[in-house]
Amino acid sequence: MGGMGSMQSLMMMMMSLMSSFMSQMMNPFGGGMMGGFPGFGGSMPGGGMPLGGGGGGGFPGTSGFLGGAPASGGGGGGGGGFSTAAAGGPTVDPGSIQGSGWGAALAKDAAANANGPGGYCYKWVANALRRHGVNVSGASAYMGADQLAKNPKFTEIKVNPRDLGKLPAGAVVVWNKGAGHPHGHISIALGNGKEASDKIRNQITNYGTSVRVFMPK
Repeated sequence: MGGMGSMQSLMMMMMSLMSSFMSQMMNPFGGGMMGGFPGFGGSMPGGGMPLGGGGGGGFPGTSGFLGGAPASGGGGGGGGGFSTAAAGGPTVDPGSIQGSGWGAALAKDAAANANGPGGYCYKWVANALRRHGVNVSGASAYMGADQLAKNPKFTEIKVNPRDLGKLPAGAVVVWNKGAGHPHGHISIALGNGKEASDKIRNQITNYGTSVRVFMPK
């Protein structure tokens, strides 16, 4: 009988330990074993691993370098701001602006390489800019605006959206994100009423969000 009692006590102790172990495994918010994994990008309350990307962090998803014309879009929303207050000076008639030589070269380069599938405006524009010594980064097109505003190779101007088609070759146009456009849009004006990104199209003048324009010096 004494042997049976000892065995029962041992089994109860083992069951108690097993229950405690399973409780920690199933509780990612309590700092248990799952909660102990370091987060990648975004984080869960217990330091756990977030599932997927998203606007606030995590692994970058298929939205990398996205953006597009009004008909495109999709993907997760991006974080970060879009400072329209950074646009300096009065509103300018772009038809009165004389473009620069390197702006014309940038436009020619962008047009020659506008061979993308659509929906990847930022990637193509970023590549064109990089070939001319300008680096921009981020997952969405609207993120390029604040970076270009700080770049000494550009001057930011205010332009009435309806006049964007008058921009000289090389002007970089960045539309903010908004409803239905989580990535915004970016393009390089060609100087003939058209724009180039991953495709050549008529210059967009009504995207439904705020716009910023950057002129190559």
